[in-house]
Amino acid sequence: MKDLVHVWLFSHAFPAMKATIRKYNDVDLDGLAASFLGLQRQTASIQKSAYYKDPKDFDSLEYTRCFLEELSRSGGMVFVAETEAAIVGHVVVRVEMLSAKERQELSCATRGSIVELFVQPSFQKKGIGSQLLQAAEEYCKQQRCDWISVAALMDNAEAQDFYRKNGYGEHAVEFLKNI
Repeated sequence: MKDLVHVWLFSHAFPAMKATIRKYNDVDLDGLAASFLGLQRQTASIQKSAYYKDPKDFDSLEYTRCFLEELSRSGGMVFVAETEAAIVGHVVVRVEMLSAKERQELSCATRGSIVELFVQPSFQKKGIGSQLLQAAEEYCKQQRCDWISVAALMDNAEAQDFYRKNGYGEHAVEFLKNI
């Protein structure tokens, strides 16, 4: 896969603009932290429960540093979507080598997992999310993954539709209980 993918965006609000999908690098820390904060705001607005921290109490820079440190130990990758002005989205993907037990049960040895995908609201519906998804899929193919999974909140019908349109099918339902 090439490191850069160019996407042309067309919108009534914006003239045509170029976005680049590329691997995260350390100079992107502040932009990625802003993207993580955007995701936290969106998640909190969709899923109104005490499970997600209120965005005003969310330290996005510290979260991003911790997240990247954990990701580096688990064999993951971050791709960012960048316009001339700033980072406008990201996708985080992990590659998981399945255990011997799981390989007996499942039809794969390596599985990719999209941990999160986010595009700033003013840049949504312009193809950036699909390009980020494609970058994650290509990365997983290079890592010899047989399958790739992604989860969306139950109340986020827009995200569910997005994944369906990109070829993903429902697999499981996760239940959550405050105890």
